[in-house]
Amino acid sequence: MAKIKVQLSLVEFKEGVSYIVYSPALDISGYAETAKDARNSFKEALNYFLEYTIENNTLYQELKRLGWNIANEKITPPNLVNLVKFNPNFVNIFDNHSLKKSSKQIEIPLIPA
Repeated sequence: MAKIKVQLSLVEFKEGVSYIVYSPALDISGYAETAKDARNSFKEALNYFLEYTIENNTLYQELKRLGWNIANEKITPPNLVNLVKFNPNFVNIFDNHSLKKSSKQIEIPLIPA
């Protein structure tokens, strides 16, 4: 199956004793007592999200619901303006935490129309 590489923005922050890695574009997160373990937790959550939505044939539907643009074999996540506008979780995190921004390249299967 062909795949498209997408750069996914992540924010990392600490809340209480937990480190959290959050993807506003997918509205999923991972958390743990260390930053490294939180990144591993995020990878597991991301893999579960992709496996579940692919298995249930809902990947593109879910990405569109989250504001992703899918057209002509090109898949792009929503930009920061749209994330702040439509994602209240991200707005809360953005307003109330000191954030470290990072990114992760992911591969999204190209599903024939």
